[in-house]
Amino acid sequence: LLLFSPSIFNFFSSDDWFHLRVSQITSIPQFLNFFSFQNSPQSTLFYRPLSTQSFFFVFKTIFGLHPVFFHLFFLCLFALILTQLYRFIAGITKSKQTALLALIIYAFSITNLPRLYFLSGSQEIFLSLFTLLCFNAYLSKTRLPQALTYFWFLLALLSKETAIFIPIYLFLIDTLFLKRNSFRRLLPLFIISGFYSLLIYTRLATHLIGDATYVFNFYPKTALNTLMWYVLWALGAPELLVDYIGPGLRPIPRFYTDFGPWAGIILLPLLVLIFLLIFTLFKSRNKLYLIKNQLFFAITVFIISLGPLLLLPNHKFTLEMAVPLIGFSLGLACLLKSLSRYRYLVLGAFLFLNLSMYFLLYNRHYTITRARVSQNIFTYLQKNYPQYPKNQFFFFINDTPNYGADWGSSKQIAHAINVSELFRVFYHDSTINVYYQDLAPPPEQAPIIKLSSYQFLQ
Repeated sequence: LLLFSPSIFNFFSSDDWFHLRVSQITSIPQFLNFFSFQNSPQSTLFYRPLSTQSFFFVFKTIFGLHPVFFHLFFLCLFALILTQLYRFIAGITKSKQTALLALIIYAFSITNLPRLYFLSGSQEIFLSLFTLLCFNAYLSKTRLPQALTYFWFLLALLSKETAIFIPIYLFLIDTLFLKRNSFRRLLPLFIISGFYSLLIYTRLATHLIGDATYVFNFYPKTALNTLMWYVLWALGAPELLVDYIGPGLRPIPRFYTDFGPWAGIILLPLLVLIFLLIFTLFKSRNKLYLIKNQLFFAITVFIISLGPLLLLPNHKFTLEMAVPLIGFSLGLACLLKSLSRYRYLVLGAFLFLNLSMYFLLYNRHYTITRARVSQNIFTYLQKNYPQYPKNQFFFFINDTPNYGADWGSSKQIAHAINVSELFRVFYHDSTINVYYQDLAPPPEQAPIIKLSSYQFLQ
């Protein structure tokens, strides 16, 4: 919590403004639209009404546009996730030491950074919490907590679509750890998942067609490459490394010029950690049968929870790793527990890599840099344009060195504030359109207010 506490000062950015705008409602029917499968002005592309629209609506209503309270809530949920993770892993492994190792791995993973700094990662926070609460309720030996399994499962479904895999995880818990017949107990959950999946498929099918970000790729080689990146990120590799690795897994020259001494701090500890893990597997090969159930469950959770993402090579982010990290932390903790002599060496290498990457990314990760740009623009509007100038258009121009079409300065502004969404939230007007030199120009002969992109990128 101390490590990630600077997140409370991070401002809104990107998708946050979209969710804040969608959640600006004035009636109960509009609130109910959050939970409808039908399209409405309160709908979003994905069905996550509890973790996005409801979350942003409640907190904006109570606290206004003060993100510190949003982030404090996130840190509280993160603390609860850690306690539930420890309880769950201690329950299935019967080992407090394994649970503590898994807790340390999960808590200090660099993949937590985007989830805690980016408020639109709320669906991952909610999903992982409800998943662990569901697991622990299912492990309980009394009826009332077991009945809560269905409650937590429904809340998970309202948080993110990949909650449909929870019944599979519960089936594995029954089969591998509880050694009981789970057909009758889990059948209602599988039925709910089936109907829910049909509703979600019909909802998404019409929206994702033609979207370049969500193009499915079914080639096994591509899926394995994507899986490799998620494994490297779970170990502690920085998310931005994917942009600097060329064919043959070789860093491109720009990697060394962009990062300087940090290039060695990224690569060397990562390679050392990979070597230590291979060494660990070799040394503990005769003991793996003792933890085969735990390893099978861990690997299955990691891969299945990433399943849809493995088919979306253009949409892979560490933000999505809240539930996969449960499987990863369990698997790595079980391996370390089987080694009495080398476990702290491997754990030390893991912590060194992840902590050093946190300090690297604090000034480089898009969830932080875009939030700073967003806050600069918000403050500028408060000071200079508290009221929207009627019959005029804001137009962001490029006034920085030419970084190409993909990295133009006005385009970076558009990414940071989600094109027009910040302005729509600030002025409480969903019809406002903002224009960018790198994107669409303003209407011809329209009176415009030119804004320097450079002043907001500092």
